[in-house]
Amino acid sequence: MRRAWRILLHGPAVRQGPLNVPVVAEIAFNPDCPFCHALWVRMQPYRHSPIGIRWLPISARRRSTLGKGAAIVMAHDPLKAQAFNEERFNVARREGGIAPLDHVPPAVRDAIWHDTWCMKRLDGVVPTILFRDKQELSAMVGVPARKKLAGIMRFLAWQERMELAGTYSRSPVAPSGPPG
Repeated sequence: MRRAWRILLHGPAVRQGPLNVPVVAEIAFNPDCPFCHALWVRMQPYRHSPIGIRWLPISARRRSTLGKGAAIVMAHDPLKAQAFNEERFNVARREGGIAPLDHVPPAVRDAIWHDTWCMKRLDGVVPTILFRDKQELSAMVGVPARKKLAGIMRFLAWQERMELAGTYSRSPVAPSGPPG
């Protein structure tokens, strides 16, 4: 899981949270997945959380997901592009609202495919949340119950506050600064 964390930290993603804090959660999502959409909706109360979160687009099930993931991460404002996709999500058709790019640059295509391969090696299910929990990495597959998600988010925010105050230190499973 540590290897997956290091690999996923460098793939194209939507960065959420302050840029001056390290990433403590990676969320693999498919732009056309209704369960990923449900997680995005459930995560909205935490959109201004003080923790670093990266949403990683995964390409699976449909050809359009690669183009949609690329449209999101290549947008001028990826966070707004992801919100556009999710706010216009059609649950009945299992389809995100953003139009896929017709041409995905090879570097972006390869990076999204690589992240997809990496997630398939872990568990093959989206959404998946990878997060730094104390001295370890943890993974949660699917859409957690509101109470469980609230507990995880409170813990991650507490962890971040303690680390910034110098009273807590995580093991170095990821670079300490914002992703390049």
